This record gives sequence, C-alpha cells and structure tokens, in this order.
Amino acid sequence: MFPFQNAQKVLPQIYSALAIGIAMFCLGFDQAWSSPAIPSLKEERRFNLTETDLELITSITPIGSFLGCLCVGVLTNVLGRRGTVLALSPLYIGSYLLTGFAIDPIMIVVGRFVCGFLAGVASPTAQIYISEVSSPSIRGRLASLTGVFLTTGVLGAYSFGAFLNWKQLSFVAITFPALLGLFAIVIPESPVWYIMKKRDDSALNSLKRLRGRDTDLHGEFKIKKENSERIESKPNITLRSLTDPKFWKPLAISSMLMIFQQLSGNLAVVFNTVAIFESTGSTLNPAISSIVTGSVMVISGIAVTFLIDKAGRKILLLLSSAGMAVSLSILGTYFYMQENSDQCPPTHKKGKKNEGMTPTKDPLKPTVTMQGENASLSAASQQNSGICPFNPPA
Repeated sequence: MFPFQNAQKVLPQIYSALAIGIAMFCLGFDQAWSSPAIPSLKEERRFNLTETDLELITSITPIGSFLGCLCVGVLTNVLGRRGTVLALSPLYIGSYLLTGFAIDPIMIVVGRFVCGFLAGVASPTAQIYISEVSSPSIRGRLASLTGVFLTTGVLGAYSFGAFLNWKQLSFVAITFPALLGLFAIVIPESPVWYIMKKRDDSALNSLKRLRGRDTDLHGEFKIKKENSERIESKPNITLRSLTDPKFWKPLAISSMLMIFQQLSGNLAVVFNTVAIFESTGSTLNPAISSIVTGSVMVISGIAVTFLIDKAGRKILLLLSSAGMAVSLSILGTYFYMQENSDQCPPTHKKGKKNEGMTPTKDPLKPTVTMQGENASLSAASQQNSGICPFNPPA
C-alpha cells in the first residue's frame, strides 16, 4: 500500500499514523452505532421509548461532537496530542459502559452525548498528530488513512450491528478505545508540541523515533523550530485580521467546504442507513444492505490513498461532490415519490390494485412503501453515495 524507498525511515511514521488512526475508527463506529442499534432499542419494552426518545438518542451524538471540537485546541496544547488521546481512552470506555448498562433512557442519552463529545476531541487530535509527525513526501497518503479508518469504523458498526442488539454492540465498542489507549502508549509525542513547550531534547528524541536513529535531523528540526518561533512572534488573530485576504480566503474556503459537506446530509444517511433501507421495501435484508454500503465507503477510502498525491485534492473533491449530488438526488426523488402518492405510477394510486405496495409499520413513515423499481433505485443511490461521502484530506 505504501511502496516507499526508505522503508526503515517511514515505517515508524506509518505505525504511529495507524495507531492514532484508531481514533477515527472510533468516530466512524460512534456515528454508525445508532443505525443498527435503534431497531433493537424500539423492541426494548422496559424503556417504552417514544419516537422522540429515539430521535434524541440519534441526534445527541453530533451535538456532543460539536462541543468536543471546541475543546481540541486547549486540550492538545495542554496535554499534548498523544497525551490527549491517552486521557480520552478510559473516558471513551466509560461512555460505552454507561450506555451498555443503561437502566433508563436518560443513561443512554448521556452515554451517547459523552461518546460524541470524546469523538469530537479525538478525531481532530488524530489528524493534527498525523500531520505533525509525517514527512512532507508521505503526508498526503498518511492523512488519507483517517478517511479509511473512519469508513472502516462505520462498516464495523454495521457488521456487528447485523448480529448484535444495542447493548451487545455497546460492549463490543469498548474494544476500540481500549486499543487506542494501548497503542498510544508506545508511539512518540508530536515533536511540534515539544518544540512549542521549549523541550528541544524531547523533540529531537521524538524525531529520531519517527525518522530513524541514523537520519540527519538537524535540518528538519531547525525548520520546525523556526516555524514555531515565527508563529509565536505573530500577533494574535483579531476580528480586524479577518479583513486580510490571507486570513479570510482560506478560512472561507475550508469553512464552506465543511458546511456544504455536512448540509449534504451524508451523516444523516450514515446514522439511519438501516431505517432507510427498511423504508424502501426492498427484499434485501436492511442490515446486509447497510454492510454493502459501508464496504463501498471503505473501498473508496482506500482508493483515495493511492490517488490523492497523483490526482490532487481538487479533482477528487469535484468528482466526490458530483457523485454525491447525483446519488442524493436519486434518494431524495425516491422519498418524494413515496410521500406523494399522486406522483406514483397509475397502478399505485388510490382505488387501483395495490400490487407492489406494502403497509409500513413505522408511524412516522409514509402509509405505503413502494417496491420494485423505486426500491431498487433508492438502494442503488444509497450504495453509490457511499463511494464519495467524504472530502479528501488536506
């Protein structure tokens, strides 16, 4: 996967990226947890969950992630990149234990919120760490591993969820933050963080572990130290600074890319994939269909690791955006037709023989579910949208 010439010099960087990348796996698993878990939660009679309760359990996780992202800067500067991940690991385990041992819906909601908060801290920390420990020549490919881990986490949740209920799925999820903590113990701290803290000897030792003991590191160390000093010498960014094009242009571009990505609804699809396939009336098992979708996402993520340095970020972003626009349009058209029976073919209209139509059991879903061509159309759009769900890494 990574045919580098100086294998001995880059393998420590690859190991470190793979170890910290488990944080992205945890994020993907956390995002997709609700998709297979909600159907079994509906059947939990002791909770007597309403649709509002289920919606809260699903939506509270991204709220926690949003708040977690706001704390990344403070935590990574105080604890370090590796130190932050080490601190989060036991808390992550605790959040899943709280969910798994829940005796009332409030415990599930709190567990999911805490889990989302921790994921919101861990995933940007992992991306920062990889960008700071990797050499420029392999940074693009190592950064693309975050997408592979993320989609693999989604696939993992779909796969385990096909055979486990919500409680069992929560206990299985404990494994991954535990592995994250164990691997984080053996990897070096970011040399950039050491330089920021004026710990030059520790920074050099970290670079030696990442580049090899026999590598001449003085040139790279000097550049990193100069960059750190230049950043420290610059005045703090104020509102007036945002009038400078060199500040507001990259900020606007990166912000709008992320805003449009989230507004595309891809997370809503990830969170509710099983429910979406159930509503299509397809003869395929919704859990298996979700696994297929997750597999396509992983395959596309792996493909990006080979293409990102050759094709470039922009072309991959354009192709991904175009593919998502087409597939989500198909998905939206299907559900529009489903909710508006007047748009159905004549044989599906009221008073006609309702072949190819079955009642839906979900009170929030439309009263009929179309099968046949429209169900296949929706399923295909779901799986096609998995090809391009995420922007390529910077």
